[in-house]
Amino acid sequence: MRPRFFIDEPSGIPPGSSSQPSPGRIVELPLADAHHARTVLRARVGDMVELVFPASRVVTEGVVEAVDPVVTVRVTAVESGSMPARLEIMLVQGLCQPRKIDEIVEKGTEVGVDSFLIVPATASPDIPVKRIEARLERWCAIAREAAKQSKQRAVPQVRVAERLHLALRLLQVEGWASIVLDTGAPEYLKVVLEGDVELSHGGREHGTPPARVALWVGPEGGWSDDEVKMLAQGGVRPAHLGRRVLRTETAGPVAGALTRGFLSDW
Repeated sequence: MRPRFFIDEPSGIPPGSSSQPSPGRIVELPLADAHHARTVLRARVGDMVELVFPASRVVTEGVVEAVDPVVTVRVTAVESGSMPARLEIMLVQGLCQPRKIDEIVEKGTEVGVDSFLIVPATASPDIPVKRIEARLERWCAIAREAAKQSKQRAVPQVRVAERLHLALRLLQVEGWASIVLDTGAPEYLKVVLEGDVELSHGGREHGTPPARVALWVGPEGGWSDDEVKMLAQGGVRPAHLGRRVLRTETAGPVAGALTRGFLSDW
């Protein structure tokens, strides 16, 4: 299987020219990816790789041109057409132990979660803000590696909100339809999604922005009564995942996978 690398900004592009990749273009791998290619993958000149340009969601094939002192790849082929996004999924995760967030970000990325928002809750462990900010860099790195491994077309964004009401306001401004996972909710996730998102099997019209769904998961102790009330007042609809009660580190990735499956977008 060819390794995949994400290229945020193609190198060697004259000012004012198109940033779209094309056969023959030479691209330099980011420092971290170059180190990984040399020391872990033991890349050699002539090796075939995949390059992804997240801004345009374009995937290309490439051949390694050089490995020292920098790793460069020559684009050999560009996919015939990029796949339009039908649905964007955000996982809003109530802050739990940082090692569990590691797992949530990794598994969530693998099943197709597009972004993560970590929110401190009443039941969250007492973790200093500086520690959370320091951990954020690790979560972003985990998302990047998981995206490469699972052949995603973009690296999920990982953010932290200081307060629940600020997270609610942010998602309202960005146009997300919010659903909170609650074992006591009267309706199954698919039923709630059908009320908020068009779960059609056909393609979307060109230029139509994808639907945006935010799935809210509480920390180990769940959301407090006041937080549940705040979510309801903010227009967040409750939904359950079935008969089973899942751990906080399991619920979000499972809900993300189910949502992709309901949309036939797996």
